[in-house]
Amino acid sequence: MKSPVTPLDEKTMTSIISATPYNLYPDAAYEQFKEAYAKFYGLSPEQIIAGNGSDELIQKLMLIMPEGPALTLNPDFFMYQAYAAQVNREIAFVDAGSDLTFDLETILTKIDEVQPSFFIMSNPHNPSGKQFDTAFLTAIADKMKALNGYFVIDEAYLDYGTAYDVELAPHILRMRTLSKAFGIAGLRLGVLISTAGTIKHIQKNRTSISIKCIYAKYCDLYF
Repeated sequence: MKSPVTPLDEKTMTSIISATPYNLYPDAAYEQFKEAYAKFYGLSPEQIIAGNGSDELIQKLMLIMPEGPALTLNPDFFMYQAYAAQVNREIAFVDAGSDLTFDLETILTKIDEVQPSFFIMSNPHNPSGKQFDTAFLTAIADKMKALNGYFVIDEAYLDYGTAYDVELAPHILRMRTLSKAFGIAGLRLGVLISTAGTIKHIQKNRTSISIKCIYAKYCDLYF
């Protein structure tokens, strides 16, 4: 079970399926989704990459980020470690305290020790549900910028948390999913957001359009 959202009713699903051009490659659907999502969230389409779920995006980042270890929290989403192992990327961890919280100074010290090429963490935190505030995240982002590294914030559960504002910069990426709040976990759709320059760099390393043509029709409902 990935989402508490009630699935679409049979009539709506039938209309979406009937209107989907399955005989065509999904290039147009990809662009339509990006434009609709960007408009809904006040972004530009050039700031977005969509993928076959957040998992694909995490895997892609493990492949294309600069050489060097990744750093994450422990515990956090287990697929960070799984995809790092899959591509033979070293990954280090900042351990939680006995109360399952994380001390900012401990994180910053660990960054200095590990010198990671990128730091990835969930916010709200998976599994504790704790949401880190803007000052906490900005301190990590600034530390990673000083190392010429990247900071990736996995916002899979943000729709159940509180909106916050971390200004996008070339070294900051925010990752989201439509699996939870939008109730389409089975269709797999994730989004990576950053500055247009960073997204363009990541886009160059994509080999194909991996989202499905049916998403263009979902845009009419959700956005």
